[in-house]
Amino acid sequence: MDIVERWSERIAQRVSPDEIDFAAAVGAAYAEGGRARENLFARKGVQPGAFGPGASAADLPAILHALAGARTAIVTLLRGPYVSDALIAGTLLTVARRDRGHGPAGPVSETATVAAPADQLPASELHAIEQALDQLSNRLQGAGFTEQRADQLAHALLAELMTEAPSAASFIDALTAAPALSRRRGPGPRGPRSGRRDNWPRPGIKGP
Repeated sequence: MDIVERWSERIAQRVSPDEIDFAAAVGAAYAEGGRARENLFARKGVQPGAFGPGASAADLPAILHALAGARTAIVTLLRGPYVSDALIAGTLLTVARRDRGHGPAGPVSETATVAAPADQLPASELHAIEQALDQLSNRLQGAGFTEQRADQLAHALLAELMTEAPSAASFIDALTAAPALSRRRGPGPRGPRSGRRDNWPRPGIKGP
């Protein structure tokens, strides 16, 4: 099992357990790019959060696409000098979540606790995690998740990625290594809350 398949299973287990049985295949198809990726988004009427007969992998492709879209901010965070320390990483995520008005996202590791007061945390790392959370949440909202659900997912996803930051950064890079079949027809979110839109349709809706 390669890094994309392994991380796709971990992500499904964390945020979309109903999709875990085919998570590795979905991740491999997304990373392959081209037609394989496009086919993940080809079902009409399937929106994030849908599950059941005919729904098929409704959330995971959109989640992977959001992670790929927020690559720069996420990889900057994961390759930062402090995230390799699970205790500091847990503190960063807890403080960032509190500052956004949410409860805890879950520990970065099973033993992670708040390691330092917020005023002792490096400002650069707090900025990095806030940027990653904002961009990932925006991408998820662009894929059709509600703002509340997108924020929940963004925190849970970063918490999972930060448990093994170097490997997770390589996973995000692998997701973006291959292009979509074509920019006009490829899947993608509507864009961030700024209102800027690209020409890609939402997951589950074929392009023109």
